[in-house]
Amino acid sequence: MAIELVVNRVKNPSDLDWVAETCFKHFKEPNQVSTKEEYREMVQPWLDDQTLGTIIAYDEEGPVGLALYRSNELQENEIYKDAVGRFPDLKYEESSKSLEAIIVEENHRRQGIGAAMVAKMVEECKASGAPQIYAICWKGPVGDSYPLLTKLGFRCLATMEKVYCDGSTGSIVMKDLTK
Repeated sequence: MAIELVVNRVKNPSDLDWVAETCFKHFKEPNQVSTKEEYREMVQPWLDDQTLGTIIAYDEEGPVGLALYRSNELQENEIYKDAVGRFPDLKYEESSKSLEAIIVEENHRRQGIGAAMVAKMVEECKASGAPQIYAICWKGPVGDSYPLLTKLGFRCLATMEKVYCDGSTGSIVMKDLTK
């Protein structure tokens, strides 16, 4: 199966509905969002603002995967600085990026799509001059993204209890882009 990765745009206007539906389905509980329309409003700026990053994976039938990343916000800077502070060989950089979401449709998992989206995100972040990429893996080491990201060279910095609105655990991982 051939996969096409599209950066910072959708191929078809209706694909934005897929993005909103996908985000709603996967994140409505931890983010306490009650409608798909709320996610549509949250996701649209990711496609309009070139300082944010969107990667959509398409197969011949349409979108099958999504990755969202951005510059770290002040609130998260403190979380990441604290986690990095536990490792004397690491230094937090303000220009770092944060992986916000990586989702692959269930019937397309274990085919390398997530890894391809992460590789493309790393390429885009390196090109922008970001020295590091951070992520908080929802539900920690048992979550779907944790094994993928650590396999792709992300290092676990900390596991934090009750980091999300729903009280679930998150593991902070980081990839150094300077090496």
